[in-house]
Amino acid sequence: MSGTEVAKLIRKELKGVFPKGKFSVRTGGGVTSTSINVGWNDGASQNAVKKLIDKHSKIDYDQRTQEILGGGNTFIFTNRKVSEKNMGKIQKKIQKKYGQTGEEDWGRKQYLQQKVWEKLNETGF
Repeated sequence: MSGTEVAKLIRKELKGVFPKGKFSVRTGGGVTSTSINVGWNDGASQNAVKKLIDKHSKIDYDQRTQEILGGGNTFIFTNRKVSEKNMGKIQKKIQKKYGQTGEEDWGRKQYLQQKVWEKLNETGF
């Protein structure tokens, strides 16, 4: 199946599962491999979209070295932009759940930021 055909199928599936969502599905790549970039703002969660479209990814690996083999691969990338308003909502939830004084050490700040991104990836708006 060509990259264009896979992109059309992804568009159809996204529209069927997330009818109110606005997605950008673009193909690229070279002669031997295809990349498909799916982007959207807020809306559906990152995890839900990835679960739906990752089945279309096709990457061949060398069985011994696990290196990616050239040719015939389809790479799928997702890029969800989250508005400042929704980012603030998630940050407040994480602060409430884990507590935050503003004087945490670097490790604590990194931990809290990781929790924010985990929550964002599972949350739809």
